[in-house]
Amino acid sequence: MMRYNSIVYNDLSNGEGCRISFFCQGCSIHCEGCFNTSLQPFNGGNEFNYEILDNALNVFDIYKNGYDGITLIGGEEFDNLDFGIMVASEFKRRFPDKTIWIYSGYTYEEIIEDKNKIELLKLCDILVDGKFIKDLKDATLKFRGSSNQRIINVQESLKERKVVLYNI
Repeated sequence: MMRYNSIVYNDLSNGEGCRISFFCQGCSIHCEGCFNTSLQPFNGGNEFNYEILDNALNVFDIYKNGYDGITLIGGEEFDNLDFGIMVASEFKRRFPDKTIWIYSGYTYEEIIEDKNKIELLKLCDILVDGKFIKDLKDATLKFRGSSNQRIINVQESLKERKVVLYNI
């Protein structure tokens, strides 16, 4: 059973522009100082299904000129692959010209070594990677919580076979 915590419409904090953010439920990483500790338990949140996704994407469709894309965030999306792949693949099918941002405590290098995780990564445009590190917290950073985290252009990185940072 897939679980999610919430869907946030008109999110301006988790990626460029105005987005719909899908917060998954469950995380195995447990970063010290995590601001979403309620999203860590895998048995929390609510059951997720296609009807919930379809309703959210219908809102996106109605207001698509006002939205730049969606964000997959959590919890940990790469610990919830069924959820992430369902959302990302349906979104790309319906809105191929809009972007998907994804946040992960895993690094790009860890993700591409896992054939299951890379399936989700390939559907995304931008990855914000790396654990949140409390001692490296920097409130001045855009779209990141700590200075070790990177904003990666996924499609260019896959093509170039090396990390290509995204310029904000």
